[in-house]
Amino acid sequence: MTRFRQILCPIDFSEFSRHALNHARAIAEQHASTLTLLHVCPVAVTPYALGLPVVAVPVPPPVDLRAMVESMKHFAGTDACTSVATQFEIGEGDAATEILDRASALPSDLIVMGTHGRSGFERLVLGSVTEKVIRKATCPVLTVPRPMEDVAPAPFTRILCAIDFSDTSLRALEYALSLMQDTGAHLTLVHVVEVSPAPAVGADLEERALAAY
Repeated sequence: MTRFRQILCPIDFSEFSRHALNHARAIAEQHASTLTLLHVCPVAVTPYALGLPVVAVPVPPPVDLRAMVESMKHFAGTDACTSVATQFEIGEGDAATEILDRASALPSDLIVMGTHGRSGFERLVLGSVTEKVIRKATCPVLTVPRPMEDVAPAPFTRILCAIDFSDTSLRALEYALSLMQDTGAHLTLVHVVEVSPAPAVGADLEERALAAY
């Protein structure tokens, strides 16, 4: 049975990260986990990195750590939730790198994060932070989209697990089975068989005509 002792939840004060936090807290309550909230302060991007002419780049003011932690507590609503042991961490620099480093240092048993962040421009230039974390994390990553309407967070009732019989997918199956046992959820396994598309009829006739000619 899987036990998530340390859960890391990156937040950027967006609605996506709020929904992720709700799920992370629900899982932490169920597993008696310690929940660590991480906010990464970005650094200024130099003109060289963007391929732009050299211009003066304003230096961002130093981060008021105490004020930032208070903002994180307010966002998390910790005053209204005392059943989950919650820690607050602040990083600076590349978001994906900071998240991965912190997950390794804890070490985290699970990362819970939203599928999008606040800055669409950052995703366009630097790529999706969530995608980078998924590709490089050494622990499971639960991504939470912003729902179209309010839905209850975990525990889960229906779990879909896609497998291709690789070592990675079989490891994912172990977690899915454990979550099923923990929550009583209905588990569906899906394996997709790739089939080469049949040639179009018109294309086949054209090839025959060219061969005959």
